[in-house]
Amino acid sequence: MEASTTIRKMMAGNKIVVPSYQRAYSWDTPVEKTDRNTQTNVFLSDLEEYNKSNAKSPSPYYFGHFLFEERNQEFYVIDGQQRLTTIVIFLSALFARLKAIRNLSEDEQFCYEDMVRRGSIRRFSTVDYDNQFFVDYVI
Repeated sequence: MEASTTIRKMMAGNKIVVPSYQRAYSWDTPVEKTDRNTQTNVFLSDLEEYNKSNAKSPSPYYFGHFLFEERNQEFYVIDGQQRLTTIVIFLSALFARLKAIRNLSEDEQFCYEDMVRRGSIRRFSTVDYDNQFFVDYVI
């Protein structure tokens, strides 16, 4: 995997796994009358602010660093799993919404297959004890 790349290039053709020693994703639920935001809400707010600030001359969005260990043709997330899981949640929701309102274009279908799922092959798996929930409700 390249040291500096896009999310699509990072995930395309790869299997990314969160090893069992990592903590599970923080599945916070928004609570009324609190100013505490979920991981996904913070991510979406950050994207909105980035989009507004770069409206005239867009520059690549920086997702931060990810650290992986390659084993048996799989990439194990050493650092950045909360961010990466949030990105996959966002992409899954985005593609699900697009599919609900229209057919995906050929390029969008390729993006989906590169970043979320191609047939039965999922590009990303979270920790074992959280993965079934992730597959059932996100993917």
